[in-house]
Amino acid sequence: LMTYLADGFVAHGYDLKWLHREITTSDAYQRSWRPNDTNRHDERLFSKALVRRLPAEVVGDALKLGTAS
Repeated sequence: LMTYLADGFVAHGYDLKWLHREITTSDAYQRSWRPNDTNRHDERLFSKALVRRLPAEVVGDALKLGTAS
């Protein structure tokens, strides 16, 4: 996928709109984060997203950046 995207990005004249469209319509990007029967207990191979809380410092930094003028 990365080689395809790199080659296509150059071939399309470094068009970011093309790149974003290709990424967001790819099968890899559209896969679900929800576990299924085959990866329910996988903690090692990144086959699903591990949902966890953000630390307070990260939330505070995000709010500070988002509300800064």
